[in-house]
Amino acid sequence: MSVKEEMGSNGIAQIRDLIVGEEMAGFRRQFKEINSQLEALKKKFDEEKAEIRRSIQNLDKGHSENIKSTEQNLVKQLNSIIVRLNELELKKMDREAFGDYLIETGRQFKNGQS
Repeated sequence: MSVKEEMGSNGIAQIRDLIVGEEMAGFRRQFKEINSQLEALKKKFDEEKAEIRRSIQNLDKGHSENIKSTEQNLVKQLNSIIVRLNELELKKMDREAFGDYLIETGRQFKNGQS
């Protein structure tokens, strides 16, 4: 590059700086401010995301405990129902046996057997 070309390009750069230099500095300031605001928003977003995750984990834990408790209660109720059904079945069997005894006794009585 010749000295004349170099001075010409420097001259153009100087003229550009005079014309738009202040405006460019303003744009740089605005970009830095916007970048700072974006960083602050990113930090706040990350904090909120972490808080939401903690809340979800707490809810999951609470629901798991509720499910376990409900399951235990259902098992107790089912066991109670099974015991009651077994008792009723035994009573039914006793009634059937008693009924059979009465029928047989009635037959024997009718036939004159004792």
